[in-house]
Amino acid sequence: MLKVVYLIASHKNPEQVYRLVKTIKNGSQGSVIIINHDFSSSFLDCNLFSKFKNVFIIKNFTQLNWGEFSIVKATLNTFEFILKNIEF
Repeated sequence: MLKVVYLIASHKNPEQVYRLVKTIKNGSQGSVIIINHDFSSSFLDCNLFSKFKNVFIIKNFTQLNWGEFSIVKATLNTFEFILKNIEF
């Protein structure tokens, strides 16, 4: 069976992030979701996601700056987490 891994990179609108996770999980229950949120921009309540199976939040986030390498670095850090922790 194919396992899909979703990466959500966010920096604001935590309610929208929650709705997106809920929608993905409703349509793809066996999927894995990795959230890389810039906590320096807005608060994301990690406890809200505990009811979903296979949803992970990167705790060692990268502070993002629009148009800078930090966006690429955050993506690479997330890929590293996936390769070390998720079988897909």
